[in-house]
Amino acid sequence: MSFDEELKYFAAHLDGRPVEIADARNALEVLEILEKATESIMGGQGDRSKEIWRYEDKSYYVHETAVIDQDCSIGIGTKIWHFSHVLSDTKIGENGNIGQNVAVGPGVTIGSGCKIQNNVSIYKGVHLEDDVFCGPSMVFTNVYNPRAAIRKMDELRPTRVKKGATIGSNATILCGMISDN
Repeated sequence: MSFDEELKYFAAHLDGRPVEIADARNALEVLEILEKATESIMGGQGDRSKEIWRYEDKSYYVHETAVIDQDCSIGIGTKIWHFSHVLSDTKIGENGNIGQNVAVGPGVTIGSGCKIQNNVSIYKGVHLEDDVFCGPSMVFTNVYNPRAAIRKMDELRPTRVKKGATIGSNATILCGMISDN
């Protein structure tokens, strides 16, 4: 069956009538049809989640839902996943992994080979050396005694996490700390 015939067959069965079941013999054909249908629906854009973005002549992966602000540096081979936000003046090394729903920056440095799990917040003043692991849903603070009604960013305390350190799930790291592993 041609692509157009397959689409017509599919559309004719949207009312709940049974559809022929695909089996292993025609699985590749079915996948090709689904890929063409996806491209058609997206206006010929195809699957944007597989794009390689280029910034400062370096290649890295960014999921289409992630936001990368201007003035960031991201190393070759790094992957940035769903709904993450990398704020301005942030530097991320090579071959890292920034999980889903991660907030980074502004002004953060993340070394090469770092693994940042889902739902992590890394705020201004934090510096991660190479090969640091940040467990799911952990957070760094950057002001020791924050207040909603009083601006205290002039009291920012930097935090450095040394090479190869591991920080567990749901940890809160108080600002001004330096880890040794």
